[in-house]
Amino acid sequence: MRKLYLMAITGCAAALGILIAACGSVDGSPRGVRTTDDVPTPLRVEDVRVAFEKVGVHLEVAGTFNGVDTLPVPFTALRPSSESTEGRFGKFTLTVFEDIDTAVTNGVFGDVMQPPTGVVWREPESRRRSIWVAAKLYDNVEVQWRTSTMELDSRWYALDEVLSNLHR
Repeated sequence: MRKLYLMAITGCAAALGILIAACGSVDGSPRGVRTTDDVPTPLRVEDVRVAFEKVGVHLEVAGTFNGVDTLPVPFTALRPSSESTEGRFGKFTLTVFEDIDTAVTNGVFGDVMQPPTGVVWREPESRRRSIWVAAKLYDNVEVQWRTSTMELDSRWYALDEVLSNLHR
């Protein structure tokens, strides 16, 4: 009898788990919808600049925009102030959006689903120029890293490490 009772409890718990997974969360919010508790605070331009200063890279503001033809939302573009960082990090540009949702909707990803690696490759605009762009989103900060081959190397991984630690 006790064994039958345990099986019934286990079955009810499993059914409850399946119901929660299918219908929503325990707190009643729809599954996949962010609540205010799980949305990270957007990174500020200064947060990004300080993180790079710690590794000896000075980032300059390439421009702050209220929107342009190809990107109709406010953003700030950052880039290294000298080419001396290319040996460590390669050529890159950072775009800081106001918030995460704006970055996801309007960044390089748009309606593209972010792959497990987090990296999206864009083909060269011209076949004569073999410059590939790897892009990845770190909350509301998007990096675009330029390289001659469609391969990530130690420079990308060094850049990825700095950006991955922004919220830590």
